[in-house]
Amino acid sequence: MRIPALSVEYLHVAVTANVTLTALTVEMAVIRDGTALSSSDFHTAAWSAGEAVMLVGPGQTVTLTAGLSYNVYVRVASSPEIPVMRAGIVYAE
Repeated sequence: MRIPALSVEYLHVAVTANVTLTALTVEMAVIRDGTALSSSDFHTAAWSAGEAVMLVGPGQTVTLTAGLSYNVYVRVASSPEIPVMRAGIVYAE
């Protein structure tokens, strides 16, 4: 996925499970490619039509820098499990 660095838009990640996802807490992390993931990288996300969504861009919790690539992760709190899933790469233009 490519997102202009000046754009403010929702980043969408499809999530499938055999439970009602909207009842679970979801977070997303967007980190520079080559950076180690840590728990503090996760930010509150929301559910929309079976997808985890989070606003990214200027003025948001996560901003993108043109010319860099970012790894996207989703974390779902589903006691006793709290899976972390790599969703893909975002390229900032």
